[in-house]
Amino acid sequence: MPDHPILCVVSNARSGSTALRSVLAASGRIKDFGEIFHDDRRLTLLAFQNFLERRPDPLFAILDWDACVKLADAYLEQLAFESYGLKALIDIKHNAWGVLKPLWQFPHDEPLFLSALKARRTLFVQLKRDSLADQVISYIIANNTHIWHAQIRKADIPASLAGKRLDPVLVRRLCGLFLRAELLIEELLADYRHRLTLTYETTFADGVLTAEAAERLSGATGIAIAPAAPSQRPNEVDKCAVIANYDEVCDIAAAVRAAHTTGA
Repeated sequence: MPDHPILCVVSNARSGSTALRSVLAASGRIKDFGEIFHDDRRLTLLAFQNFLERRPDPLFAILDWDACVKLADAYLEQLAFESYGLKALIDIKHNAWGVLKPLWQFPHDEPLFLSALKARRTLFVQLKRDSLADQVISYIIANNTHIWHAQIRKADIPASLAGKRLDPVLVRRLCGLFLRAELLIEELLADYRHRLTLTYETTFADGVLTAEAAERLSGATGIAIAPAAPSQRPNEVDKCAVIANYDEVCDIAAAVRAAHTTGA
């Protein structure tokens, strides 16, 4: 049976990580701590910020290299303690690794917290989206509605966005940021054995965890994960109907992905 005391979902925003955590926690053998680095402390059972504030010198703890290493180890020890014998499940977005980043570390170097997780045989579940265009549109909608962890309905879309064109420059920038972050994590985990890569489109069908995804998750975690509907329901917004230049956004996303694939 796989021996992974910690499960870590890594993804960009709007990848379906909340839904994935919901079905994993439903097994009863996994404790979901949520997005540990999130600035909204209600979204996690063990907020890193709360933990940091208890340190005698919080600023030194996140800037000095040795202090960062000790802080990461201490946090993970507390995470294990508060799991009470269950597997700990955490959610880290690609743009959150920098929360614990010492001075003089290269931006593309392996984050210290990632190294600490590897040392504990953490199982990384990288969740991606096949449709980069839909992911970016979903990100922009969430930014405009301020709804990140609940179902978004058509009535939630503000007049400033509904039926309007998205700025192609913004779309291209976001596509590039999402892909570069994804590729960096893939590179940093390339030689690490304990990882599983899933795409949202093959993990959920009609809002339900697919049998294929449940089988892969069960094999990787050593826990029976049942195909089921997560408590987090998919959004009801038809992106094609909401965004006036939906086809243009799709073309931009495809071009950016192609450029990153070929290294152009």
